Amino acid sequence: MEYVAIGMGVVAIVVVFWQMARRSKHSDQEDAITLPSHVVVKPQELLTAGELAFYNMIQLAVHDRYLVLAKVPLRAVLSLQVDGAVRLPLLRRMALKQLDFVLMHPGSRTIEQVIVVGDAHSDTEEHQVGQKETQEFLRAAGIRVTTLGRNRAYTVQELERMCGLGDDD
Repeated sequence: MEYVAIGMGVVAIVVVFWQMARRSKHSDQEDAITLPSHVVVKPQELLTAGELAFYNMIQLAVHDRYLVLAKVPLRAVLSLQVDGAVRLPLLRRMALKQLDFVLMHPGSRTIEQVIVVGDAHSDTEEHQVGQKETQEFLRAAGIRVTTLGRNRAYTVQELERMCGLGDDD
């Protein structure tokens, strides 16, 4: 009887180790990505030349007060606190939306303002609906949204004023 119990214990231990080894192999295989040889992956520009120039102007205007981030996903700056069936559709609406420029307070590490660069005349209706949804999410979070024209040049002083960063701040 003792030999049967010992044998069953050894078998149980072997089965446990076998399962652990099998799971680690499967998790490694699932996590690893293998690209076919014909696939070419290259880095791409994050900002166009115009966007980079605009970024630099915003940086000059707000450098004493904020950190400037570019092309930030909407989901990265908002915390959605809702349960149930409402959460998933809202997350889907937020999923692929991207913010042009974000002003983050370095002390609180919260987003205080979003700068949207756009030209309402050239955007498609779908894009305009997406922009309205994005602005609705931001306003609900208490984040100020400043919209600037894409085809207009701004001075540092104009950007300071438009972002609400006058000399009295």
